[in-house]
Order: sequence, then C-alpha cells, then structure tokens
Amino acid sequence: MGDLVWIDGNYEVVRAVCPSCGVLNVYNRRSDLGNLSHIAHLRVGCQEENCQNSFAIGADDAGPAYRTAFYDSSEFMRGKRYALVVLSVVQSLEMFFAHALRELWLLKPFMHGPRSPNDLSELNASMVRLFEKTEKFAYTSMRNAFLVAACSPLPITVREGLVLVNALPDRPPTPGDQVLNGARQEVRTLLLSLKACDAHELRNKVVHQRAYRPSREDAESAVQRVGDILIPLAHKLGIEYDSF
Repeated sequence: MGDLVWIDGNYEVVRAVCPSCGVLNVYNRRSDLGNLSHIAHLRVGCQEENCQNSFAIGADDAGPAYRTAFYDSSEFMRGKRYALVVLSVVQSLEMFFAHALRELWLLKPFMHGPRSPNDLSELNASMVRLFEKTEKFAYTSMRNAFLVAACSPLPITVREGLVLVNALPDRPPTPGDQVLNGARQEVRTLLLSLKACDAHELRNKVVHQRAYRPSREDAESAVQRVGDILIPLAHKLGIEYDSF
C-alpha cells in the first residue's frame, strides 16, 4: 500500500499524478475506469504516451451521487462557470430525492426490518419498480414525492415500501404546509424551506429560456439555498450515505 497515489475525485472523474513522470492524469469513472463506486485501491496506467507506467490509485473521497454533484459546484465556481454551478446544485437535489426514496422506502426496511428468504429478490424488483415509476418525473414531482415520504410513517418491510412505490401518482401534487407540519420537529423547518426553494426555476432559465447566463450572485445564492437544506436534511433523516 506504500505506493498508493491519492486521487482528487468528483462525480465524473478522478485525477492522479503519475509517480514516474509527474503528469496529471484525468480518468473518467465510467469510460476509463469502468468503476462508478468508491475507489479504495485500483491499478491504472499513465496516460502519457511516453510513460504508460502502471500505478495504484485510491483514497477516493466520493460519496453518494447527490453529495459529489453538490460539491462539484465549488470547482465550477472557481472557474467562474456560473451556469454549471446552478445546474450542478439543482441536479444534486434531484439526485437526493431519488436517493432518499430508495433509502426510506426500500433500503432501510431491507437492512433493519424483519427478514425473509425472498428479501433480496423483492428488493431488486422493488428498486426496478421505483425507477420505472419515477424516471420521467420532473423536479417538482420528485420533490413532492420526497416531501410526502419524509413526513409520513416509514415502511417496516420492503413489501410495505413497494406498496408506497406503486401508489405514487404520475404527477405527485405539492403537499400543503399542514402535511409537512406532521413531520418530526427536527426536519419540519428544512422540509418547508425545501418546498419554498426556487433554485430549480433559475436552472430552468439557464437551460430553457434563451440560455440565461447567471451572475456570480445568482450562483452563490443557489449554492447557499441548496446547501442550507440538502446536507442538514440528509443528516437528520439518517440518509447521508448509501446503505450499501
């Protein structure tokens, strides 16, 4: 392990300096490494044509997709790419909603609920069903589904979670504040703030409305609003990281 080269990673790429020639290598997680999970130890080849030394990389700090997407925004901010800052932080929310539904409705019941011989196959089928139900959801539909899940009694078993998945409407309505007031006190304020957060509207202006070019103030505001909600909410719900 003494020759392990620490990497600088984000959601899509990892960077590592070749210990032989000193060239900074950039590897795409999917195309170059074929590995989308945490990298503890992996041998790679230097991309410098005159080197091609083999060395081990590791110490990957990548967390769940929503976290890496959010923290990628700091790199875009340093590069003054404010449109990408906005896209990144709103994408992190959308990824978080999907992560939260998997964790709250399926993975936590699987990990902590009563077990049966068919649990793993039921979990896999339920994960597929959840993806099918939500793959075409726009931002507001995913947000609304998450808001209801976060303030409702959680399932005990995967089978109970699948019932909730199947009950998802095609366009989940925005829950009223009285529904969110039923959440635990420590998450209620964050859920209300999430409901009021309009960072996705700025994202829509960037993407759809004449390719609006946001200012630094726009980008900083989006990062602040999303960051004040995203990380604390994940922590208080106990879903900061993937269960497995």
